Amino acid sequence: MLWTTDKVPRSTPEEAKARLDSDDNIVILDVRRAESYERRRIRGAISIPFAQLRDEMHRIPKQAQVITY
Repeated sequence: MLWTTDKVPRSTPEEAKARLDSDDNIVILDVRRAESYERRRIRGAISIPFAQLRDEMHRIPKQAQVITY
């Protein structure tokens, strides 16, 4: 399957923070490589490198809204 991002809603950092502040059902998913996550990350983010995402989807709460970066 070819992934495209043309239909994925985008948010500015300010919009994402406002959503996080107003909704407990939001998860931040960091799909960068583990080295990048270790250097700098958003507190509370779930780290699943993109290459491992298919095998690790079970770690993302099913009912959560996900902000991915």
